[in-house]
Amino acid sequence: MKLLYIVYSNINYDQRVQQELNSISKIVDTFSISIGDSGIEDKNLFINTGKIGFLKFPIAWALFLLKTIQIKPDILMFADINTAPVAIFYKILFSKPIIFDMHEIGSEMEANSNYFKKLIWKILEFITIRYSDHIITINSSLMGYLHKYSDREVTVLFNYPSNRLFNRNTTHRRKNFVYIGNLSSGRGLEHLVRTFLLKQDANLKIIGNGKLKNTLRKIADSALNIEFYDTVPLEHLTQYLLKEGTGFILTESTCLNHYYSLPNKVFQYLQLGMPFIASDLPELKALVESTGAGVTVKVSEEGIKSGMDEIMKHYKKYRKAAMNIKYKYVWENQESLLLDVIKRFI
Repeated sequence: MKLLYIVYSNINYDQRVQQELNSISKIVDTFSISIGDSGIEDKNLFINTGKIGFLKFPIAWALFLLKTIQIKPDILMFADINTAPVAIFYKILFSKPIIFDMHEIGSEMEANSNYFKKLIWKILEFITIRYSDHIITINSSLMGYLHKYSDREVTVLFNYPSNRLFNRNTTHRRKNFVYIGNLSSGRGLEHLVRTFLLKQDANLKIIGNGKLKNTLRKIADSALNIEFYDTVPLEHLTQYLLKEGTGFILTESTCLNHYYSLPNKVFQYLQLGMPFIASDLPELKALVESTGAGVTVKVSEEGIKSGMDEIMKHYKKYRKAAMNIKYKYVWENQESLLLDVIKRFI
């Protein structure tokens, strides 16, 4: 019995997909295909789509499908609608079950705000939801979104990190702050950097790459309290975080996808015993209220500064709350939910 997972990203930096495959491999033979340099690493295959912008998806779909047919999986699992055509076509050809793992609302992403582009992705999303044999998603808000289009059962698997990856404690450094993730628009990053230009009694570490990196470096200029690091593979990330005190998640409500988001980085912070400062969005606000391990703020220099002042003033309280729940939000506590889904198709 073979299961193949296809994802339009580099699996080496995708915590969720890595954990799902590690869990599924306990009961079936697992493979993956993702974006990256050409070559084969064990059962993780990579494709390189080149840099032809408007053709990148057709090229990727063709390469994904070719490798999928070569592997001949009994179950095909795929992340988000940008890999859905491959899964649907494979199901039509070979009558194999497909499992839709929806990490985000593809039709509601900020990049798809153009009317015609959004319409195309909306149609594909509708077909994917109807055609999939099972659907998995990351939080209750996205489950509610899915139920608008189908009464099919949806399994919620939160983006909790594995206990083996983040089971460490950070040092007690209330003046050290960190952001990890993609450096792109809609994440409050320009506001964040400008805040630290004004607030010299605190330090900021930014870990990640993206289109905004050069812009952020220019804003930071020669500030001694702001440091930049490239994206770090998950197995090495904790060593960059051990001296950090508080994490940021400043997703802005620029699209419905952002509005309903619950990024995995917030659970990475919590498993390290770190409090967090988050934007005032539904899922993040609910997590703050249920844990007491962070604060929500308006995404502006004034709002971020206010949140920092609150955390720094009462750091022991927020740190204690984070430490008290660090073993709650771990992948191992929900792994059985995923395995129950897979067993239905074995």
